[in-house]
Amino acid sequence: MGIFIPELLVSFALIEYAPLLTDLYRTGLADDWSEKWSSALNSPTLTSMSCLKTVKGTSVKKEFFSNFLVLFVSLGGAAYCTDLLYNDFHTKISESGHAPAGTLTEKDQTVKRKFSDNLLWEPVEVHDTLYWNDAVQTADHSMASINLGDGNKIMLGESSLVVLEHDNESLSLHLKSGQLIVDSTHATDKSSMIKINGTAMEEKKGEKLSLQMNAQNAVTAVHSKSDGSAQEVMIDKAGHVEQMELPAILTAPAPLSHIYTETAKTPQTFQWQASGDGRQTFELARDRDFKDVVKKQEDAKLAANAELVPGLYYWRVTVTGKDQKQTSSETRSFDIVQTTKPVLVSLEKSPVVFHKEAPVVEFDWQGNAMATKYVWQLADSEDFKNVLSSGETTATSYKFSSLKDGHLYWRVSAVYGDRSIASVPSALEVKQLPEPVPATNLLPDKESKVGYEDFEKFKGLVFHWKPGPNETYRFIFSKSQDLKSEVVGFETTQDGALLKDKYAEGTYYWSVGFKDDDGHWVYPEVHKLDVGPLVPLLNAPALVGAAGQAPLDLADNPHLNWQWKEVDGAASYHFKLVKENGTQQETVLDEVVKSNKKEKDDLPDGQYKWMVSAVDKFGRESVPASTDFKVVHGQPLDAPDFDMSGVQ
Repeated sequence: MGIFIPELLVSFALIEYAPLLTDLYRTGLADDWSEKWSSALNSPTLTSMSCLKTVKGTSVKKEFFSNFLVLFVSLGGAAYCTDLLYNDFHTKISESGHAPAGTLTEKDQTVKRKFSDNLLWEPVEVHDTLYWNDAVQTADHSMASINLGDGNKIMLGESSLVVLEHDNESLSLHLKSGQLIVDSTHATDKSSMIKINGTAMEEKKGEKLSLQMNAQNAVTAVHSKSDGSAQEVMIDKAGHVEQMELPAILTAPAPLSHIYTETAKTPQTFQWQASGDGRQTFELARDRDFKDVVKKQEDAKLAANAELVPGLYYWRVTVTGKDQKQTSSETRSFDIVQTTKPVLVSLEKSPVVFHKEAPVVEFDWQGNAMATKYVWQLADSEDFKNVLSSGETTATSYKFSSLKDGHLYWRVSAVYGDRSIASVPSALEVKQLPEPVPATNLLPDKESKVGYEDFEKFKGLVFHWKPGPNETYRFIFSKSQDLKSEVVGFETTQDGALLKDKYAEGTYYWSVGFKDDDGHWVYPEVHKLDVGPLVPLLNAPALVGAAGQAPLDLADNPHLNWQWKEVDGAASYHFKLVKENGTQQETVLDEVVKSNKKEKDDLPDGQYKWMVSAVDKFGRESVPASTDFKVVHGQPLDAPDFDMSGVQ
């Protein structure tokens, strides 16, 4: 795997010039090669960039074979090179296949790295490992700090690019753009060689080397020594080294330093050293090219002051000699960062309640883009003297899953370089509850019915269950089996419920639920309950007509008419006529009628009973009203009285 450009060229060449080879084949193996090339170069492929055409004088077989050759060579070459190109874009060989060079310890804004065997840049975060031959790049208004394994520290300014070159003999850096500083304060060796773009320089422990790439691709290196002196050299792109005399040695603020403030404007003092009596000009700008000048002070004497708002700045000192020749110091950059406290966001669920295992709780806050990182802390007191747990993150949220029962506090500190600012603590209530015990023995049973009589007997709808000890339940009475159409719902610690309202006739569902670890109500058992009309039955109708034991003689008028008084609320009436024959009854009529009467022509002689009940809109019948009557046809004559006393 390597640079993909040659692979693309090979692929395009195979696709483009395979027809050329085919045309050469088609023209035959003639002795005159000039004629072959002439024929090939005048082929349709090179003249019109179109598909291949048949060359005069070639056979169909040769044309077929040549077309197949074009397809085979082109597709094969394209596939091979595409595979190489794919590998270039997607393959990482074990973190570059090189030994670790160091760790990214600080970053502001955007920092990326590219492995030596990959074409793609990827974001790099604090604590990520960097490897030898990795390229590291910062974006505009971005900075990065890298701690190397030998104790040296590299600080990258904005819009900078450096390659951590692998060299067994010394630290080797290839600066391609921007600015960086090598700080040997904590280096393991008292003295070491550092290669800058291939040029070796000696650096002793405690010294700093400031590098900057100029517009001519030359590297300006300022070597600040421990005795306060400084030396400047320039390394051009050809590797030639030119030692230069610094007209002024900048001392404060330090290069690539972060100046933290809590105010909107910050007073800043600039200091430098200069020899001779040349005129000193101080310049401060928002850009490296000093086009956006913030302050320019002529005749400055080793110091200057400015009141600055947060942002990135560049400064330098130019000395004008008696001969009016101007020479400038190194250009330094620094960043003024306005620090703010993180603002905690209230927890989505508070208090945190769980049974067996504590849930994963996400803590969120509003941060500051200039913060290097955040430190999340959990304590059992508001003064955080006893920190129970802590963690670091570069995000504005932190997840934690080991909460313990009790009254706790949490806070977040924003870290800005070597300082941190803590948020206002927030209280957190955590409750660990015993394992929930579902209610059992639910009554009424799963398929039950209840009517007016039951409702009147118990003065409402009665529900009962067997609860667990010290358990809180939620009773629900619903119109739907999924319990979403809730009619009544409430929490209770009791073993039953009594609903006193008279609900409309229909099918209902009820259950008793408990809370799970996520705080959701769970209803393990749902019972169906058919509720009948919860209003009293209608009164029995008052009868009018045939009654008593007096016989009805139907000889002259065989028409019968049974009547009763109307009942308020009756939708219909249930009329029934039976013939009594000793202990047995024979049904003669059994009908539902809308009116308050029933008629019939003639009945056989015998003893009868008729009865009627009022039917309400729910189809329920009242207690029936009834009476007996007798039917005869013609009144039989009495036998004459005879006096037989005188008969012999």
